[in-house]
Amino acid sequence: MNVDLVLDPPFVESVVPKFDALVSGLYFLPGNSYSEFRPGDTVAKYGLTALVAGGAAAVAAKTGLLAKLWKLIVAAIAGLAALLGRAWSYLKRVLSGKASEESPKQG
Repeated sequence: MNVDLVLDPPFVESVVPKFDALVSGLYFLPGNSYSEFRPGDTVAKYGLTALVAGGAAAVAAKTGLLAKLWKLIVAAIAGLAALLGRAWSYLKRVLSGKASEESPKQG
């Protein structure tokens, strides 16, 4: 296991000894260490990203932020979908060679 400590420099002298003592007491319960994993053991269905995103959504829902920003979220999703649609359309034209056949309009 790897544990990183992030703190301001003035706190290093007072915090690091306590941190080292705390980390030295960490251990896995028998049967739960990585070296004891066997095919067929239960594994998480979602990764760390899903866990963080789910936690952020839960906090937004609890604080009422989600209710306040739902229109903005829907508009952002619609805008992203439109942008991706235009990019896909352009990519298909370029790959089919039709983009090079079109001559620029002279004004």
